[in-house]
Parts: sequence; C-alpha cells; structure tokens
Amino acid sequence: MMLNFGRLWTPHTLIGLGLGQFLSLLITSTAFTSSELAKKGINAPTSQSFLNYVFLTFVYGIILLYRRKPLKAKWYYYVILGLVDVEANFLVVKAYQYTSLTSVMLLDCWSIPSVMLLTWLFLKTKYRFKKITGVVVCVAGLVLVVFSDVHAGDRAGGSNPRKGDLLVIAGATLYAISNVSEEFLVKNADRVELMAMLGLSGGIVSAIQISILERNELKSIHWSAEAALPFVGFAVAMFMFYSLVPVLLKINGSTMLNLSLLTSDMWAVLIRIFAYHEKVDWMYFVAFGAVTIGLVIYSGGDRDEDEQPPNSGDELRPAVKQDEEANSGNGSKGSRAGSSKTWDSMAKEKAKVLRELLQTPGVHQGPACFDALGAKLIESAGFPYCITSGFSIAASRLALPDTGFISYGEMLDQGQLIAQAVSIPIIVDADNGYGNALNLKRTVKGFIAAGFAGILLEDQVAPKACGHTRGRKVLPREEAVMKIRAAVDARTESGSDIVIVARTDARQAVSLEEALIRCSAFADAGADVLFIDALASVEEMRALCQVSPHVPKLANMLEGGGKTPILSPKELEDVGFKLAIYPLSLIGVCIRAMQDALTAIKGGSVPPPGSMPSFEEIKDIVGFNTYYKEEERYANQQP
Repeated sequence: MMLNFGRLWTPHTLIGLGLGQFLSLLITSTAFTSSELAKKGINAPTSQSFLNYVFLTFVYGIILLYRRKPLKAKWYYYVILGLVDVEANFLVVKAYQYTSLTSVMLLDCWSIPSVMLLTWLFLKTKYRFKKITGVVVCVAGLVLVVFSDVHAGDRAGGSNPRKGDLLVIAGATLYAISNVSEEFLVKNADRVELMAMLGLSGGIVSAIQISILERNELKSIHWSAEAALPFVGFAVAMFMFYSLVPVLLKINGSTMLNLSLLTSDMWAVLIRIFAYHEKVDWMYFVAFGAVTIGLVIYSGGDRDEDEQPPNSGDELRPAVKQDEEANSGNGSKGSRAGSSKTWDSMAKEKAKVLRELLQTPGVHQGPACFDALGAKLIESAGFPYCITSGFSIAASRLALPDTGFISYGEMLDQGQLIAQAVSIPIIVDADNGYGNALNLKRTVKGFIAAGFAGILLEDQVAPKACGHTRGRKVLPREEAVMKIRAAVDARTESGSDIVIVARTDARQAVSLEEALIRCSAFADAGADVLFIDALASVEEMRALCQVSPHVPKLANMLEGGGKTPILSPKELEDVGFKLAIYPLSLIGVCIRAMQDALTAIKGGSVPPPGSMPSFEEIKDIVGFNTYYKEEERYANQQP
C-alpha cells in the first residue's frame, strides 16, 4: 500500500512534531543546566526546582482564583503529589553530582516500566505483548548503562557513577508515581487546578526542605549572573515542560509524546560530546541503541505498520458482505470485507485510539449516527469519535420506536456499514446485549468482528425502553454485574481491546443511590466507562463523577427536552465527565428537513437552495469525485 504523504504531513501532524521536539529540547536543557551547576560545585537540587513551583503557583493560581470554584480533588492529594514530585526532582538532580549526563538521561527511562506497572495496578490499564517487549528491551539497556559506568570509572563523568545511577532510578520511580497521580487527577479534576495546587504544595515542600538541607549551601554560593542563570534556566524550562505536555497529549496523544522525547537522549549525547568534549564509553552507544529500540517498540504499541485503517476520503471502502440473517432477526457473527487479519488490526487500532482519547484532557464530544453517511459527515466535521444510536437506527430502519423491536442481526448489519465507512473509532449501542450473559458474549464478539472500538451495554430487562421514556425496568444488580463480567470475558477471549461502556437505567427505575452502587460494581467488574442515563440535575451528574474516580464517565446530552440538563463541554469537564454524546441531533434535523422538503414538493415547488446542498456537493459528499479519480487511474493503466 502506498503512503499518501499529503495526508500524513498535515499541519496537525507538523504542529505535533514541532511541539514534541520542543518538549524534548526542554528536557535536555534541564539536564544541561543541572550538569553545569554540578560542575560549578553547586549542590542545591531542591532549590533548582523551587522556582518552577513558584512559577506554576503564580500563573495557574491566578487563573484558579479567578474561577472561584471549589477544588475537585481533596487538598491532601496535592500535598502528597507535591512531596513525591519534589523528591523525584531532588534525586534526579542530585544524581548529576555523581554520574554522567548521559547516564541520567538514559536511566530516567526507568519511569516507563514503572508507569506501566502502576497504571496496570491502579488505573486498570492493559498492555499488550509489544509494549511489554519494549519495556524488556529498555530494561536491558538500563543494565548496560550501569555496567558502562562501572567499566568506565572516572571517564563516565562523575565521582561515584553507581551511586548516581541508583539515585536516578529512585527518582525515576518517584516520577512514575507522580505521573500516574497526575493522570488520575487530570481525568478527575482539572489541569489548571492540578498545575496550581502542584505548584503550591511543591513550593511549600521545597521551601521546608531547602531550609533544612540546603540553607548553608545557598549561603556559600558566590551569587552572580553566571551562577543564577542556570537556576532560572532550569525553572523556566521545567515550567514550560509541565505546561505544554497536556497540550501535546490533546493534539497527538501519548504515542507522539513518547516518540518525541526519545530524541532527548540524542541531544544529551551530542551535548556531552560537543559541549563538554568528553569521551563516551562504547557501551553507552549499545545501551542507547537498546533503550531507543525498546522505546520505539513501546511507543509503537499494537499498531500494525503494514495494515492501515481505512480512510474516508481518498480511497473507496471495500464492499461489505451482508449478514444473511439480519432481516430475519436472527443474529450472526457477521462477516467483514477483506482478510480477517486486516479488519482485526483495524479494529484494534480504533480501540487503541479510543483508549488514548480517554487519557487526554477535556471532554470529547461524539454525535450519534444511524447510517454510514451520518458517520462520514461526523468524521468530516472533525469529531474524534462517534456513537451509534439504537433509537435512531430503529426509527430510520424500521420506523418503529426504540422499545426492543430492532434485533441484534439488524443492528450488526447496520453497524458493519457504519464502522467500515470511517476511520474514527465508533462506540456501538448494543442495548442490553440481546439476552442473558451468554447471548451478550456472542453480541460483544460480533461487534468486535464488525470493527467497533467501543460497546455500550445497559442493564434493562427485555423488552427495553428508551432511557428518557417511561416503562423502564432493570435487571437485579447481581445479574447486571455478571453481564459486564461476561463482556470483559468476551473481550479477552477475542484478543480485543474494545472499550466497554457500562450503562445503568436504575436512576429512573429504582433510585440514584442504586444507580451509583451499580456503577461502582461495574467498574470493579472491568468496565472502562461509566454511564447513568436520565440523571435529573447537575448535582446528580456530579455524584456519578465521584464514583470510581479513575474510570471515565459519559454524559448523555439528549437534545430537545430530555431529563438531563444540557451543559456545555466546559461545564461537563468541570463536573468531571470525559465523553459527551448527542443522540438525536442528526435524526432530529433529518426528520424536520424531510418534513419541510415534502411540504414544499406538495405545494408545487422544490426545497429552496439554502435548505439543501447542491447536486455537486451531494456527489462530492457521497464519493462520486473519488470514484471518478479511481476510475480514471485504472482506465489509464497500460497492460
């Protein structure tokens, strides 16, 4: 398959690459300034970080005070985070007194396996074989660094390389704890709040530590511009790094961040060779190569480089073999165009993208579609994901209400067409799984095979009802939890990473308290996203977001008069939500537009020009122009 470099080198990608390299240089500059201070005999690691915390407190604290809103996370969380972050910086900066710049930069990669372990234990993040392989290779490189310092002795650039290496590893472990804690707080609190409170708590801890450990050291320094400049440079670089990392995560995701920071090690080696004129032991190059290879494997994750996900604009999508039993109401596993391996890899890639989206700051909006054209328009509008609407599919396909009429086979048939029309991840509305736990497992596996990145499962009894209408009844709590466990088992058995969105309708069927208890149990059973439908107030929405804080929450912004208050994305983020869906916008405007068009036709005219696209626009939207280009390309091929 030929790469389309016009699509690859988009402004979006170039901005991400540029910002990533800027962050890489910031990390290298902090190492450079720390090494310079160590060479001058200045041993004040806590003082170096103190100014960064002051900057964070001043800049983000002003914004936080201006908002005049209560803290979303407990204040003592930030105190603990500040303590861990200060000591992490202290240990790593202290290491420059004993070991080389290159060792510090390479050994600092120890934070990656540490983060993986902590996120696996506490945030329930799943890692596949390629990522684990990357970590193993990284650790092998770390071992080589230690051997290199032992072998090189004084030539390694420090008085006690082994002690320095241990300090870096300890600091990197604390960095991992700090990073995982920040990830938790960014998801469940607010980036500005995190930066301000981290700066405040880190500044207080630093001030106490300076007064105990570094007071005499600071007094002994002969202060001059030459001595002060590295302190200021370190603080400015750290402040910018702390502030810009979330921006890169939002633009390009964690993979781009990890790949970008790989080059910081290269910058460090170049600085040591050309700025310090030091010799680099040959084992460093082997270690650097091992760490780089390991990080590339880790950053590559589960992406299959030879099989790209389908795009919605430049290539025609393959034909889809229909589910032969769809219209009869009997479900089937469905079939996919192309090879099984190709569609499996694309489905895994979409699930990976959706999981990365759940890790990035802010609320992510996802309109609901009911056919392939709607999904294509959602993608063209720039939304990062969408969700299918059982309500809208029942209405458009059957002209019937969402009360259990539509079958699994019909939803799967429609879902295949939708999933294969676009490259963005799609969450499928799978109702109650169409039966008991065993039926639900088959349902999950079928939608995995169809290429969906996420699946929404609810706890209603059959026949189900729309979440904002009357007549809803829910399963007993134990059975509802068991069905979520069955979904997790189906995912594991399929070798998939599909995102499981667990929905409860217990708020209206039983009580808010019961709904909150169910959400907590769903999280314990392995659900990736929690959703209570038909919450009746902002206070109830906030109560949901306080349950299982490490699990993202979904808000249903039912347009046109549902039970749940309609909030802006910023308001939803402040409450604590991660995903916001809009189930009726497309079907609603379609109904009204068709009614208006039919009224115009019946009155002897046609819909006015402003009420519909031109014929040329319609042809372009549905793919005629792409088809013509492909037709011309193959017509001009010489035998």
